[in-house]
Amino acid sequence: MSRAFLFSILFLRAFVNHGQSTDKLILKGNYTKADSTHMVESYLIAKEAVAQMHNAMKVIWDAEVKAGQSKEATRKEKWEKEKMFTQWLGQPEHIGLVNRKINRIKAKFDRSVILHVTKENKGRCSDWISAWAIPFGRVRITLCEDFFVYRTHLQEKTLIHEMGHESGIFLHRKIHGCRAARRAASSNDKVAKRSTENYAWLAMSYKGLVCPH
Repeated sequence: MSRAFLFSILFLRAFVNHGQSTDKLILKGNYTKADSTHMVESYLIAKEAVAQMHNAMKVIWDAEVKAGQSKEATRKEKWEKEKMFTQWLGQPEHIGLVNRKINRIKAKFDRSVILHVTKENKGRCSDWISAWAIPFGRVRITLCEDFFVYRTHLQEKTLIHEMGHESGIFLHRKIHGCRAARRAASSNDKVAKRSTENYAWLAMSYKGLVCPH
């Protein structure tokens, strides 16, 4: 058993002992002790951010219908009050689509998650790619060398972005970064509601991540 792998086991147990469960997180690949720390912390924050996004969606979806008002109108009213949704997903339309996508992202975080580190700048990890995922088989996100350059909440945003791909959200349309995501949200079509980048920024907005103007 390698020292890095042994450290990961002890580190994960330490988080469990402090009330934050990481029993479904598996670390693999070429990483250091410092990398382990950041991966576990990023995973926990990302998972919590998605849970907050999911809870906000439930408030919208399960809103109590007022007398003389349709369920759709009630949900739209709740959406408009939830400013984060308006900012990152646009107007309260296609709410059922958004509900399904958020549920799927949350379900992926509830499964066993493999974070596999590769620090060779080749293949899918070339061209400034920080992480990638394929939505088949076990939930697995490959972390490239660029992932460890950030050391900021952008790491958690990246994990959520890739988990969106894991859940079947493939649309990109060159939506990378918060400004592109906000432009998509302000458009009249539903591109933002089909973009994993938008869901990642929505989730992390509940953890205080803001888009610089």
